[in-house]
Amino acid sequence: MKIAVCDDNIYSLNETINFLKQYNDISKFDLEIIGFDNGDELIENFKNQDDCQIYILDIIMKEENGIQIAENLRKLKYNGEIIFLTNSNAFAAESYNVGAFYYILKPIDKEKFFDILNMAIKKVEQKQNNFIMISTKTGLCKILLDDIVYVEKFGRIIRYHCKNDMVIDSITLKTNFKQANAILLKNNKFCLCGASFVINLEYVTNIQGQNLTLYNNEKIIIPRNVAANFKTLWGKYWLNEV
Repeated sequence: MKIAVCDDNIYSLNETINFLKQYNDISKFDLEIIGFDNGDELIENFKNQDDCQIYILDIIMKEENGIQIAENLRKLKYNGEIIFLTNSNAFAAESYNVGAFYYILKPIDKEKFFDILNMAIKKVEQKQNNFIMISTKTGLCKILLDDIVYVEKFGRIIRYHCKNDMVIDSITLKTNFKQANAILLKNNKFCLCGASFVINLEYVTNIQGQNLTLYNNEKIIIPRNVAANFKTLWGKYWLNEV
């Protein structure tokens, strides 16, 4: 499991990394810890498909602050856990708006920090256990539900379009499209669009008529007879989630 820390104060950065190393020594987790002293490097690392399960961000920094870094991560559809560190409690509302897991005031209390890490890692593990297994030509493939952007019927197979432009093709369908995606459709993030698409509502950024725009600017045209209902479901999803 990867954890990244970002703090422009080198002393504070090293202190947090040291706490994480101590936690790693006494826990059952095999942690990979990465340190950044600015948000630009962290975001560039994320864009290079090296995202972490947990980001620990100092809020008050000279250049881009931790809230802005978190906003950029969310815009890039990072759906992992974010923990904020700060000397001030003035940013509690902003931390809530970016879906922060926790907000820790400095100086860090090590025991409390370890307790929060336990909770955050448990949540990450729960997400990682939320997956489907796909039969492909090369064998079984595990896909996390949170990684699926949309699914389409492609000839006689199912094509899974995932984050980071990954595409996974199933073997030949032996049932209809809806039945084959029954597990996905039990999750309120996923919506059946006609006979050929299942869309993850979380990755849709705009709807105009039958045209959907995804987080990566990819366009999808859905059937006219389902477009209005899809737009309603998309709106309800975000009203409930935000």
